[in-house]
Amino acid sequence: MLHKLVEKSDVVIHNYRPKPAAKLGVAYETLAKVNPRIITCTTVGYGSEGQYRDRPAYDDLIQGISGMADLIGRYHNADPRYVPTAQADKTGSLMALSAILAALYKREQTGEGQAIEVPMFETLASYILVEHLTGPAYEPSLGPAGYVRQMAPTRRPFKTRDGFLCVMPYTDRHWKAFFEYAGHPELVTDPRFDSVMSRTDNIEALYTKLEELLSQKSTGDWLSALETLDIPFAPVNTVDDLLNDPHLQEVGFFAEYDHPTEGRLRRVTSPAKFSKNPPGFQFGAPHLGEHSMEILKELEFSDEAIQTLLDAGATTRPK
Repeated sequence: MLHKLVEKSDVVIHNYRPKPAAKLGVAYETLAKVNPRIITCTTVGYGSEGQYRDRPAYDDLIQGISGMADLIGRYHNADPRYVPTAQADKTGSLMALSAILAALYKREQTGEGQAIEVPMFETLASYILVEHLTGPAYEPSLGPAGYVRQMAPTRRPFKTRDGFLCVMPYTDRHWKAFFEYAGHPELVTDPRFDSVMSRTDNIEALYTKLEELLSQKSTGDWLSALETLDIPFAPVNTVDDLLNDPHLQEVGFFAEYDHPTEGRLRRVTSPAKFSKNPPGFQFGAPHLGEHSMEILKELEFSDEAIQTLLDAGATTRPK
């Protein structure tokens, strides 16, 4: 059955480690004999050329081994902790998508398929080291890894008089406008804060002063002022706040649909907008076996062969 599917498919995606993949017959070398144009994408915990290749992997484990849990803990002056989202899973999925699209484009040029391997560990490590490689990017190293501004304990949503606010003056113009509005024009020429390099070198003092000044007015006052001054800012939303966010409502971020068994459900739409071929939405996640008969018929399985598969528990009808 697998080989019949492979004959008519462009891409096979699986997350088996090397040994189980070979045992189950889903390795690229096996499937390419069935369909030379096939592209396989293996999403695994660790790359097959390294000593961790046979280890099991889950999102939490990859957050730990990649350095992310340590970064989050140090940022909060606390023990290592996980990001409260499936960061490794989702980052790995996006990398897999990019790799598959590249392989499909290459196949259009050469007519040949190929094997892709996307390890979660290497993917998340590369994601983190984009900005945190820093000193060790040079040989010999210029210092420890870690982007100072992002790791500053004072880099966080700041307290106002009645809440919290995300504020990010970034350019010299932003800081000049902010300091002058806050009633401290002398800080514009303070040698600690008068250039991007000096601000980076004195990031703790800068953010401490920023929080001190923000605490003197209400969140509403600051929102109005920062918008007028064209200084980057954002409110601190809860996840529940997103459901009623006016911008998300205006761009059609949420949509509702009728599920055949679960009733009325809410989903998020694609954040990517296409001018000529907007993505559609036909149905939610299928039920177990919902399309089994349709696919088996398409693969030209006889009724007797389908019944044999059903009796063996290899497939099922929708319930």
